Amino acid sequence: MIDQKAINILITEGLKEITGCELVKANLAGAPIPGYPYISFTILNTDTKKGTYSGGPAGKYIPARQTWSFTVQGSDDDETFRIGLLSKDWFEESGRRLLNDHGVVVESVGAITNRDTLLTVSYEYRKGFDVILSLMNVIQVRETEVIDQVDFEKE
Repeated sequence: MIDQKAINILITEGLKEITGCELVKANLAGAPIPGYPYISFTILNTDTKKGTYSGGPAGKYIPARQTWSFTVQGSDDDETFRIGLLSKDWFEESGRRLLNDHGVVVESVGAITNRDTLLTVSYEYRKGFDVILSLMNVIQVRETEVIDQVDFEKE
């Protein structure tokens, strides 16, 4: 299985270190919202590619892709863009080695787009982008019994 919690921690700690912003997983009921600026993220999908190959005693592996979406929320348009660019740079280059060392490969990073929202009493500036990550999913396989020899003549 993909250790999703470990990957979440790896990415959120790396982005927090480079941007100085708190990161929150989007769409969690009752989760506290930090002060501006902050970064929210969600995992849009996880897809596996057909085919497996043996990886030894740990089991079989299947390539997987995850699409993550990041949005920087803030009260200043230039600041949200700056943090968005720092985050994008981290995925494209400055955090690449850390991610690779933990089995996460950045396949692509999308453009920073405007995701602004008009709130009921004020304006919230938002800049965001999507990232596609390549991972390996360890398939949980039950051990099978191997028959070494068969003698059809004996009962």
